[in-house]
Amino acid sequence: MKSRLVRVFVIAAAGCLAAAVARPAAMVLTPVPEVEPNNTPGTATALSLAGGCQAASGAISPGSDLDYYSFTAAPGSKVWALTDTGPSATGRDSILTLFAADGTTVIEADDDDAPGNNGDATVETFQASSIAGRTLTAGGTYFLRVESFNSVAMSAYRLFVVVPSGSSAETEPNGTAATANTLVTALNPIGVRNASISPAGDADFYAITLTAPATFFISADGDPERDGLGTDLVVDLIGTDGSTVLFSDDNSDATGLPTPPPSEAFSFSIATPGTYFLRVTGLSARQDFGRRCRFEWIVAARTGTTSDNPFSDLNSVTSQKQG
Repeated sequence: MKSRLVRVFVIAAAGCLAAAVARPAAMVLTPVPEVEPNNTPGTATALSLAGGCQAASGAISPGSDLDYYSFTAAPGSKVWALTDTGPSATGRDSILTLFAADGTTVIEADDDDAPGNNGDATVETFQASSIAGRTLTAGGTYFLRVESFNSVAMSAYRLFVVVPSGSSAETEPNGTAATANTLVTALNPIGVRNASISPAGDADFYAITLTAPATFFISADGDPERDGLGTDLVVDLIGTDGSTVLFSDDNSDATGLPTPPPSEAFSFSIATPGTYFLRVTGLSARQDFGRRCRFEWIVAARTGTTSDNPFSDLNSVTSQKQG
């Protein structure tokens, strides 16, 4: 579709996946419904990231509504966030903005870098929002704001937030499902890798082993250096046979939509346990496949019964509007 540089990739399965270090005992995976009013930083819905990740659900109603969420992070952490507008029966064009502790200083914003697919293989929109791998230099409280691009009400959306610190490098060769790097297991539901697509035509495979039901949140940072030199990555979710593509994401380009930095992100739910694979490739050979084709990505996963599954629970969680 386009060409971009991606260095960070995030996947969350039935919960959140955020860091190279797994924290399964501390993961907070119960989905948090927004609580209105939350249209200012002072009234933001708080997200618990004690385990590195959190899922939330909300709605934009009326179309001019603003939804703020707050979270705390350690110095040097990276934030990965996705607004999946696929669940909406009305508007689906969102804007996601990350604010500093004062609630007004914009650190990063995104409009159209993610597909909205409601956790399945059908893409309802290419106008969902993603912020991938943004470094939070200082520790403290930060804010995320969800809004409609064109003031059209959104009947429902899902927000995924992962805030890990640190990552580990890929191990080559990993160009096939048989040589895939292990990224996520039932005991290690959070994983972050930094890697590169080199030479042109290279493919990197990563394995995620899960029980079911489960939902992953996948995100890739197309410009981890934030120097404006992006790479167009393609991220494929592959089935347990190692070859069947269940979902393919190439929503962003080398620049980002509509502005830098580029990123990729989606969520996906599975009903069958087993080892699944993620394949990361570069869309175009028209790139400098050296420094500029490094990427970093993260995987978060949570499995269990349907009632345990925070992402599937989002289907039944509704916003607690107070006015």
